[in-house]
Amino acid sequence: MIIKYIIGVSVGWIIGSSMLINVLTILRFGIPMCNVLLKNKEDDERALKNLRNRYCLSLIICSIITIIITWLCYKFLNNGFKGYTFAIIVSIILGFNTTGNNTNNMADFYNSLQNQIRRLS
Repeated sequence: MIIKYIIGVSVGWIIGSSMLINVLTILRFGIPMCNVLLKNKEDDERALKNLRNRYCLSLIICSIITIIITWLCYKFLNNGFKGYTFAIIVSIILGFNTTGNNTNNMADFYNSLQNQIRRLS
């Protein structure tokens, strides 16, 4: 019982802090930033569309992985699933501020955009 709870908390923390924070960053910053730049026609349109498609693909992959792991935890951990859920909620609450418009996300975005521009040139 305790081992399942510890496994649930550990897996939940990993999923929450990596997968779900990544998904929230894409939803709150990556895709909206691409849309704003496309609307304002500020950068290479082809690179922005390619980057937005990559964000969408990443969003789909992370969501599928999260759903599969959540289902596996629900199926096999029994009461440990409560620890999994608790860890996910706590990690999202603690990491939510990092998913919006901040200097790290802005730097990563422009680095990814520059890589797309170089790749398409």
